[in-house]
Amino acid sequence: SRSKPLRKSLSLKQRADIIKRIERGESYAKISEVYHVSKAQVGNIKNKKENINSLIENGASEEIKKIRENVISNT
Repeated sequence: SRSKPLRKSLSLKQRADIIKRIERGESYAKISEVYHVSKAQVGNIKNKKENINSLIENGASEEIKKIRENVISNT
């Protein structure tokens, strides 16, 4: 039986790096391999691009790993 892989938490900096790679045209498969996450997680990060960039612009710590909606709406 195949065990479900653990979900990996990425820092804000890693998420920003993933967005840059997507913008350069790198494939989701390649990015998911590099960061050891699923292609779906890469897609989710792309979909949250505006929120991630907003947090960075507002001075959030690049080490932050959990991004909650109330953190985003309060910035």
